[in-house]
Amino acid sequence: MFPQGLERYNLTENPYANRELNPLKRQEDLERIARVDSFSLLEQVDVYLDARVQAGEPAFLVVNGRNGSGRSSVANYILARYRQLRGIDPQHFVVPNSGPLHDDPFGIYKNWALYLYDVLDEQNLELDDAVEQELITLPTAVDRETLPPRFMTLMRRVSRTLGAAMPPAGFGICLEDVTSLPIITTGKTIFQRAQTVCVFTTLSYESIMRATGNALAGGGRELPGFHLLGSREGSAGSVPAGGGRELPGELIDLNPLKGKDVEAVIRIRWNGTLPHPFDANGTGIEDAFPVARPIGQVLHAAATLLDDKVRTSPLGPPWPAAQELGFGHDDLVQEVPIALRSWRR
Repeated sequence: MFPQGLERYNLTENPYANRELNPLKRQEDLERIARVDSFSLLEQVDVYLDARVQAGEPAFLVVNGRNGSGRSSVANYILARYRQLRGIDPQHFVVPNSGPLHDDPFGIYKNWALYLYDVLDEQNLELDDAVEQELITLPTAVDRETLPPRFMTLMRRVSRTLGAAMPPAGFGICLEDVTSLPIITTGKTIFQRAQTVCVFTTLSYESIMRATGNALAGGGRELPGFHLLGSREGSAGSVPAGGGRELPGELIDLNPLKGKDVEAVIRIRWNGTLPHPFDANGTGIEDAFPVARPIGQVLHAAATLLDDKVRTSPLGPPWPAAQELGFGHDDLVQEVPIALRSWRR
């Protein structure tokens, strides 16, 4: 009996299905991130995270990029690598839900603290009685002016208690699609003395700065308080925080991909035991993407082509014996633009 559907490629699922990679939940996703173009900067992220862990200090990162650029996947990678470097088991590391985001850091961080208590309770991660009571009561009692210093003390105590547990535990912070600079600066104040990792994702940090009437640093490319990875400057920017401390952070700006970088993504994401069917020995992939595209669009096009091929050729011999399951140079140049028309994000 002939194989059918994706089995013809010896696959159980479409490897290009455009889903968010999350190594916190699926360890194998760490290997699915293609380190091309700006994604190669994850090696520098690893170095930064390791330095912060060894120093017992918090890590702050901004992940910037347009829709489909891979912001959420990179944020999840950062959280997962931090957990690994801390030596914390997956079940003992929590990343609370942030709730709906808006432009008011006061409401955001109050709700975030309540979600932190909820997820710690759900995972049976215990705090000292006094710290637990403060985490329950402070978010509903604190006022706007005293939230940053009082939360700074509370988060230090929470992270210290969790880190001293046996086995050790910890928490991370991930706020996605941030549109307000005070959310970032308040977060850096609140968590400046906690042993944790704090990740913010943005669609355009330039727009955030313009909206607040602030100028970008580093010749117009850097967010104050953050070093732009890949730039020539060797050290992170800094912003004076409470108590006179300076908090370095890192900014990773995710670029769209073209040419050989697209080919690398197609090759790395292919998880079959057989060669991938996209003109593996030619230039079809490069020529089909003459204009730089976010990685989400690249994956959408590949997933669409593979799904269409399976639908129109559901049963028969396996690839590569069945050459009709492949995509030649001309096929890709003609069909990729059509597949990209259905991209919605």
